[in-house]
Amino acid sequence: MPDLLTHAATAYLLKRVLSPRRHLVPFLLGSALPDLVSYLPLAITSATPVLARELAQGTQVTSTALPLWIEHVPEFFYPFHGILPFLLLCGLLAFLVPAADRRGVFLNLLLGGLLHLGMDLLQVNHHQHSYLLFPFSWRAYSLGWIGTESSLSVAPFLCAACAAFLVHDHRKRKALGIPGEPANGVSGGTS
Repeated sequence: MPDLLTHAATAYLLKRVLSPRRHLVPFLLGSALPDLVSYLPLAITSATPVLARELAQGTQVTSTALPLWIEHVPEFFYPFHGILPFLLLCGLLAFLVPAADRRGVFLNLLLGGLLHLGMDLLQVNHHQHSYLLFPFSWRAYSLGWIGTESSLSVAPFLCAACAAFLVHDHRKRKALGIPGEPANGVSGGTS
């Protein structure tokens, strides 16, 4: 998978070119959300037995005291790396914002996530946890056009481009006397 930095940088550049300053935060969050929701539980539950062993040293508690089901928790979250479950997640998250911003936040979360899934679709898939068409298919899909580490060679250039846009925008706003972004990153509108 392209790493989160590559997903976020690509999303920022695309959003900056298409509609700067309109729902940037939801678009960036959407571009990272499929990995955060589907793989963060894996990282947490993988670390849990190690943490339990560390805490149990010198006590009568062993790491086998952990429930056996804990290693299967991530399997529940893998489908969120697919289109339909992600669509539902975007809908739920959109209800956390005021009604006036809900449509724009939903669309930008969704579009950011679709960008993410599209980028992941281009790569060689080495794991079987990206259920793109769940619940209609449990098959992992991949076009296999780029390797999984290929994004790391592009990341510095994407980050440099992002930094250049940020500096340019900051200087432009400063020269025009325009204040910065609103605190929540939602500036109205629907795009």
